[in-house]
Amino acid sequence: IKKGTKIDNLVQIAHNVSIGENSIIVSQVGISGSVSIGNNVVLAGQTGVRDHVVIGDNVMAGGRTGITGNVASNSLISGTPHMPHKEWLKLNIYLKKLPLLFEKMKKIEEKLRVSEEKYRNIFDNAILGIYRSTPEGTYEEMNQAFADIVGYSSPQEMMTAITDIQKQ
Repeated sequence: IKKGTKIDNLVQIAHNVSIGENSIIVSQVGISGSVSIGNNVVLAGQTGVRDHVVIGDNVMAGGRTGITGNVASNSLISGTPHMPHKEWLKLNIYLKKLPLLFEKMKKIEEKLRVSEEKYRNIFDNAILGIYRSTPEGTYEEMNQAFADIVGYSSPQEMMTAITDIQKQ
């Protein structure tokens, strides 16, 4: 632990840890073994550091950051696992919006279900023959009217019998 470094109470520092000059380690930080911490580093409260990690100079880690790998000098990090602070801020905004997004998604899914039901009803009950096929020439689906026009008793029977539209 080098000159000018301040360590708050309830900090756990394991074996073979090196802490540079003028660093600040706030309460309830845990530093695993064989970690190298540079100069002018701030580890805010409840930050955890995994073993064998190198933290560069002038790094600031927000509270409750989980440092899981090496951190480049002059970085501002937050979150678990650690990430750039701006990215962590965006992520937290997204997390707060999740309940609203789930509600919107439920409404969209219901509208889609109703729309698909209407489409299926039109497709199945049309008096005209309707089908969908792949570019390779196989039927994907067809309605009963199309099977009737071609002389099959059901769409399934026709799709089983005709596997290549161009050749059969």
